[in-house]
Amino acid sequence: MDNFYFRLIALFCAVNGIGIVFSHILEDLGIDDLAGAAGNLLLALMTALTYHLSKKAIHHPSHHRFFRTIYLSTFLKMVIYVGAMVAYVLTRATHFTRNTLILLLILYFIYSILETWTLFRLARSASGRQ
Repeated sequence: MDNFYFRLIALFCAVNGIGIVFSHILEDLGIDDLAGAAGNLLLALMTALTYHLSKKAIHHPSHHRFFRTIYLSTFLKMVIYVGAMVAYVLTRATHFTRNTLILLLILYFIYSILETWTLFRLARSASGRQ
């Protein structure tokens, strides 16, 4: 198994652990812990899927396929993320909080940074071997 998946699982567990330990603080800030945990799971699964697709595209001889895959994965993550935010707002119309959306946006950036950093290192090592 790739080191990325271990880091992804560690990040997922760390975010859930922080959410559990500091749940009283998150509640005081008005952050919905269930939405945070569900968003964390969704982001982790999306990141694993897009990393898998991008990793396969890095080793493909056509550079066009790599760029198409990166654009597709970014677009896919953004559409699913926006859809999940809209679903959260519509299902929790009376109890929805802006702080929960901000937390999910921060998690989106953290997962994206992890994926981009790992793919950048992988692409550099793949181009060095050729």
